[in-house]
Amino acid sequence: MIILGDSNIATSTLSATNVLSATVAERIKNFQLTDKLTTLTNSTDILFTYNNEIPDINMISLCGTNLSENAVVTVSYSDTNISSPDGSVTMTTFSTLNQVIFLGSTLNKKYWRISISDTSLSTIFIGYLYCGVYLDIPFVEFGHSAAMQVFSNSSLTATGQQYGGKTYNALSVDFSMILDYDLLNDYAAIKLEKQNIDPVLMIEYIDSYDNVLYRPKYGVLINNEIPYPQNKNTLNYIIVDRLEERF
Repeated sequence: MIILGDSNIATSTLSATNVLSATVAERIKNFQLTDKLTTLTNSTDILFTYNNEIPDINMISLCGTNLSENAVVTVSYSDTNISSPDGSVTMTTFSTLNQVIFLGSTLNKKYWRISISDTSLSTIFIGYLYCGVYLDIPFVEFGHSAAMQVFSNSSLTATGQQYGGKTYNALSVDFSMILDYDLLNDYAAIKLEKQNIDPVLMIEYIDSYDNVLYRPKYGVLINNEIPYPQNKNTLNYIIVDRLEERF
């Protein structure tokens, strides 16, 4: 299992071509998928630069997009000038929810460009951009609930009219992990940062992107408590958690 918990897109200077304004491009820094970057055509270049601290990146994901199987997505990077990149990687489109690319190694680059085109679309939208270093957890057991869970709050007015806020939940994932001390520390760091509120990206099985049940999932880790050792040791820990898609 792979979890990408920390996105470094928020600290970048970001722009995009074929959008109405600069503020439209900035929307992909917001993890709410409904606040989308929307293009004016069926192609765009998303450019982001790190002017201060340059983060490590080995994985990039476009979340909440309308890209189809006809999409062509290329990630380029450079130390000095993105017009003459140090390298480029073409992204394979795995599902309509998430498009994920593994860069092969961890890179530390100042300039990045994601070039996207899709001949089957008239416009492109993207909900959120994840970029960072993923946590690889090798020993995991999954349980899946395919039922739709609805957490809407409803009330009645004095005249009997119903109102409320709608929230939908789908394909929750219960899982248990066997973690050594170092992995437990890394996982706990993600939990502390996200606080059961902000989302992570989970990939359960690397070779099963095309299976609807095992597609990359964008959601919240909701378990409120995990064991945390006071001192470093050689023990293994069984950690149980649950991810729910909420965005």
